[in-house]
Amino acid sequence: MEQYTPDPIHLWKARYHAARDEATAKPIQVTYDQGNGCTHTYSFRLRALPGAEEYLGVYLYNRAWAVGAQQIHVACDRRLFEAIRGDFDCNGRYAGLREMMERVYGGFQLCWEAGAAKDSETGRQRGQHKSRGILETPRPDPYCGRHIGVDLGGTDLKVVALRDGEILFYAKQTWNPRTYQDPEDHLGFIERWICRAKQQVGFRELDGIGISTAGIVVGAEVKISGLGAGLSQQQYQDTFCQMAAHLSHRFEDVPVQVMHDGDAAALWVAVDMGLTNVLGLAFGTGLGAGYVDVNGQLTGALCEIGKCILDMAPDAPEHIYNHTHGPALHYLSQNAVFRLAPRHGISLDSIPERAEKLKHVQQLAEEGNRSARSIFQYIGRRLAMAIVEFYDYFGMDRVVLFGRVASGLSGEWILASAEETLMREFPQNKVQLYLPYTPEDKDPAVTREFGQAIAAAYLSSMRLSGSAGIFEISS
Repeated sequence: MEQYTPDPIHLWKARYHAARDEATAKPIQVTYDQGNGCTHTYSFRLRALPGAEEYLGVYLYNRAWAVGAQQIHVACDRRLFEAIRGDFDCNGRYAGLREMMERVYGGFQLCWEAGAAKDSETGRQRGQHKSRGILETPRPDPYCGRHIGVDLGGTDLKVVALRDGEILFYAKQTWNPRTYQDPEDHLGFIERWICRAKQQVGFRELDGIGISTAGIVVGAEVKISGLGAGLSQQQYQDTFCQMAAHLSHRFEDVPVQVMHDGDAAALWVAVDMGLTNVLGLAFGTGLGAGYVDVNGQLTGALCEIGKCILDMAPDAPEHIYNHTHGPALHYLSQNAVFRLAPRHGISLDSIPERAEKLKHVQQLAEEGNRSARSIFQYIGRRLAMAIVEFYDYFGMDRVVLFGRVASGLSGEWILASAEETLMREFPQNKVQLYLPYTPEDKDPAVTREFGQAIAAAYLSSMRLSGSAGIFEISS
């Protein structure tokens, strides 16, 4: 399938992760601190074999994208730490990670912790991680009150109005926010659609407004989003970043909550599918992700796992910005379809739009083209390998697949291939895979297309606290 020899990250893990009683192995403990009280800790034992430094660097890199960090504290042998420290400097191989964490959390440091890391059990079982989410109540009731939910995508805006969990209004409008050079163009557009939804259902007052958006969200701030690409840095920081506060002011101080779209998908799963400890994956232009814990709560994890390295081969596909090879987004998104199609004799050159290219390959597969179908089966095999890696970040019990690549029959082929690969190659991994399904009392056509807007409305009914997420994993 690939024109090079893949070197999956799980093979590196098998090579370098040691059992607890291996005398030559070195204990490693890593703590990721976002600087806001949210921390995530991982521990394992590292075999002292050639290449261990490279593996440890990737280990630190991947989990930083998964959970986020202003500081990474590494308790390990000092010589081992010095061997990898330069990779995380401004000119190191992971400079892209450093730059992003500085933008999101206001700084970045890789810190050595004196003394040996504590030994930990290997082979984490269900329940060994601890998490306290950022929602104030263990299982808040989202079906309460009058709420507006808005999903901000790159090509369209979706809005829903809910009363006590019932969908009373939904609508979609195309927009091109990346071209807007005045922040009022963004805020005014969103405000007008909230007003329209409010008027359509006769809400005189609102109990809350929820916003789902592409980009990186920390707390109530949209730290990074391509939707504001046309704004100056100062305009972005003063307005788009602070859209929750601005919109709240425009609607008479109604509480406004903001979440990134990956978390919106995961929250929708927790509420409408009734599944918890779940990782939602959106196979689209890139790979979006969100995670809710065993209580159906958001944990504050960054979930930028599309950038995590899954393939250690030096000639694996390269990330266009971070210049690392083998990131997840090249295997679990449209990128995989477009890269593999020509190698299977499927030309896409005459189709200008990416969405139409994907539809063409999906249609060929549905018409019986075996080469086209094999592309989605390949994505499924790669998904299985990714799940094994992502499990070490979150300890999830379930994965739900979203996005255009996983829609229709192609989603069923991806899921079936992933399940078969997990059963054959990773029988110890018991993660369950799902495609989205809809409660009997709701219209599947509406909930699937507007699910993230609906989840945003749910979020607006849940009071948020300032409590920090705590996450501890032994692997």
